[in-house]
Amino acid sequence: MSEFLTELYRGIPIGALTPVDGISALNLNPARGNMPLPALTLDEEKFQANVKLMLDYCKNNGLLIAPHAKTPMAPDLAKQLIAAGAWGISVANTQQAAVMLGHGIKRLILANEIGGQQSGERFGTLLAHYPDAECLAFADSPACIDALATSSKVSGKPVAVLLELGAGRAGIRNLSDLQALADHAQRQSGLISVKGIAAYEGSAEAATENLKIEKIRELLKLAICSAGIVKQMFGLDKVIVTAGGSSYFDLVREAVVQAELPGLTPILRSGAIFFFDHGTYEQSFRRLRDRVNNSTGESTPLDTGFSPALRVWAEVLSNPEPDLYICGMGKRDVSHDIDLPKPLAFYRDGQALDVDLEHDKFSITQLNDQHAFLHSTGQAPALRPGDIVEFGISHPCTCIDKWRLILGVREGRVVSAYKTYFG
Repeated sequence: MSEFLTELYRGIPIGALTPVDGISALNLNPARGNMPLPALTLDEEKFQANVKLMLDYCKNNGLLIAPHAKTPMAPDLAKQLIAAGAWGISVANTQQAAVMLGHGIKRLILANEIGGQQSGERFGTLLAHYPDAECLAFADSPACIDALATSSKVSGKPVAVLLELGAGRAGIRNLSDLQALADHAQRQSGLISVKGIAAYEGSAEAATENLKIEKIRELLKLAICSAGIVKQMFGLDKVIVTAGGSSYFDLVREAVVQAELPGLTPILRSGAIFFFDHGTYEQSFRRLRDRVNNSTGESTPLDTGFSPALRVWAEVLSNPEPDLYICGMGKRDVSHDIDLPKPLAFYRDGQALDVDLEHDKFSITQLNDQHAFLHSTGQAPALRPGDIVEFGISHPCTCIDKWRLILGVREGRVVSAYKTYFG
């Protein structure tokens, strides 16, 4: 049965009643203002170009990818990634796993520890509901192994486990602890099925970027070595090593290329890269591309670059001071944990205003719950209430989670809607 959208979702006009897959019939266009603002949009052409670029990169470098679904928590987008060639989807907890499994996704990495015995029972109940699903769970302690053994008893089949290494967040830190954890897992034979090693390199912190990269390389070297140990201990023909967020996946590729381990199956978990942004990932990708080019001495397919696909749209509400505009968007609508949103374009009566953002300086200086403080220089063109501002965002993960609906656009017009499930 089709789900219907009403004004209870931001961006949907009052009085509208439309099935999710029929939203294009409303002819909504945020630049025209014929829909309630603020609204979050996804440029579908840019998104699909990002998907192709990343999937081609993985294919050409012998990498699999299970994009982290915590970024959009939109099953329909996750299915698009799988259809494009992704191995599966990563999630951060049991609730997210339940959402993806409930929408027909069959292969997951639960990229986190699950908790204690009660969490083990809940996870086992979930696995029992989806007996045909393949779900790999992280473990970094005997207590976590024991909780997953409980999951196995509840679900009636062994739980697939990746032993997690870490640098700065969860995960064991050295080979001796890895060996002890593997020994404990081996004693749970029949309940626990160790499939490989997991890590997350992005949480490795250091005083400088170069020191951080050294720390990441050490973590990945430890991961490859650990993979060899568990491959031999558990008699695995293929051993998984999963790592790789959206900022340092090139270093994972480097470690895989240097590894001499037959049967190594590398799986990236980059998720935000498919949405990209006008802030943190734009900056980190510039560093990533420089690393790749400096190490190979030649251009790579990544030189074409990813494109920011997300926008938040808002109206100018007030002009209380000569160079201050208050816009109808705030902390409840847009990410602000790393960078503030960036104005990209301005519209009046559906037409783009002639604003040269290289010279006409506009910037967001502050956000309240529902208000954005947009400042301009004295040379910038004057705005007025009712003008619409198109904003780029920084950090997709903490922007999308504020929305129950992502509106897909093509050539400025809303053509699709993706429901999110953040719980």
